[in-house]
Amino acid sequence: MMKPIKHTTVIIALIVLTACNKQPSINNYICDNAPAKLDIISNKQAKLSFYDHDYMLNHEVSASGSKYINQEVLFWSKGEQAMLIINGKKYQCSSN
Repeated sequence: MMKPIKHTTVIIALIVLTACNKQPSINNYICDNAPAKLDIISNKQAKLSFYDHDYMLNHEVSASGSKYINQEVLFWSKGEQAMLIINGKKYQCSSN
């Protein structure tokens, strides 16, 4: 049988690990009057939905803000503002 102090230590460790695990989240934006949704799947990947298209993006380290990219899309956000570039076309976005 576990001693109470060890049992408490295990519970605290599990709580800390759970708190550190980044949960998926959905962020909604308006990009040049069109809705966009960034679904952050993990700390490495996100799905962008824009104009009836879904784009799987990879997280890339950024000096500031959050940056997600693939071969045709760049999505960079900081605070409530964001920039979206798809195949060279640039959109200004804000969270809604």
